[in-house]
Amino acid sequence: MVQTKDGKYVAVSANCTHEGTKLVYKLADNQFYCPLDLSRFDINGKVVAGPAQQSLTLYIIDSNFSAGTLRVHN
Repeated sequence: MVQTKDGKYVAVSANCTHEGTKLVYKLADNQFYCPLDLSRFDINGKVVAGPAQQSLTLYIIDSNFSAGTLRVHN
């Protein structure tokens, strides 16, 4: 889960759909990157650049800021 440029919380699957490498979120670009094969994904999990061809799983986030909690589920 990350907090995007506009302050929203986003949760996607943690690994690249191409080779399973753990993804890195780059706030400056507002995208997820695979450090191994350089695939890029937008904040909705859609492929921006391959070699990955399959989108990431996007999870639902329920927030309760008064209680100080975030719940991530699918």
